[in-house]
Amino acid sequence: MADEKSCGAIVFTRENGIRKYVIVRGTGIYQAFCGFPKGHMEAGETEIQTALREVREETGLDVKILDGFRETDEHFLAREGRPNDKKTNVYFLAEYYDQEIKAQESEVSEIALLEYEDALKCLQSEESKRELEEAEKFLRAPYFKEVVESERLSMRRLMPEDYKAMAAWDMDERVYKYLLGNACKSPEDPLIWLPKKDPASPVNILMLVSSKDDGHAVGIYAVNHELDRDVWTLSYVNRYDDWGKGYTVEGMRALMKHAAAVYGARSFEGECAKVNVGSAKVMEKLGMKYDHSSSYTKNDGSVTFESDVYTLVIDDADSL
Repeated sequence: MADEKSCGAIVFTRENGIRKYVIVRGTGIYQAFCGFPKGHMEAGETEIQTALREVREETGLDVKILDGFRETDEHFLAREGRPNDKKTNVYFLAEYYDQEIKAQESEVSEIALLEYEDALKCLQSEESKRELEEAEKFLRAPYFKEVVESERLSMRRLMPEDYKAMAAWDMDERVYKYLLGNACKSPEDPLIWLPKKDPASPVNILMLVSSKDDGHAVGIYAVNHELDRDVWTLSYVNRYDDWGKGYTVEGMRALMKHAAAVYGARSFEGECAKVNVGSAKVMEKLGMKYDHSSSYTKNDGSVTFESDVYTLVIDDADSL
């Protein structure tokens, strides 16, 4: 038996906070196939050394291997008279920063830098698709460590790749009527701030809310700990089509209970424009009481709203 082993890497970088994968197209008889940079091991090399060398040769990139990820696939080589010969491909996960891609003309006819969904579509083999799916799952794991659920909703930390889903409300003037900001002009606008958010922050709990029924993104719910006052402020935004379904009360109650149980939140505060009757009803249904009147001005200075501030103090998470 004469087995073979190739090693390579699923390589990614970030552009404006969005993760993009390096997909290579072969040459000659392999020109119809897209995949990840890889190649045969040379004598004395470790798997990682081979992967780093092959990535550099095929793409011109010096990459950093991430710990904890190693995927393999195997197939028989179907050699005449040697039906048991097989080849193993080993893939690591690697990242690079601020470098120019340079294709190795003898091995690579084209290199594309693609977001996850687009990269997945251009891969032909089921093995490569599975390996990319595992890589994406690995990289998204920090955002799924903290999941909050209610009867109809599931919430997890907001991540940069959510910008496309956010367009459902971020570009809707109706949704932003009483919010501090204004509706976005393009889906990419949130990428100014999204990549800066820490998915493990213990003071800014910013969650993407999805429907358990069909998985669509409902909105963003958040609680933010103002340390100087030891108060957790509430904020929420829903896509317009989901208004009036009781999602905000259900989801915010679950998030407040989570903040109380995990982060020790005891004092909550929310503010809404006096004319925003719907938001006032949400706070009342959450058990919050009117505390005082105030006012706030939209970030661009265009409108100032007279507002009401609601508060709630609890003994423990079970009080919610």
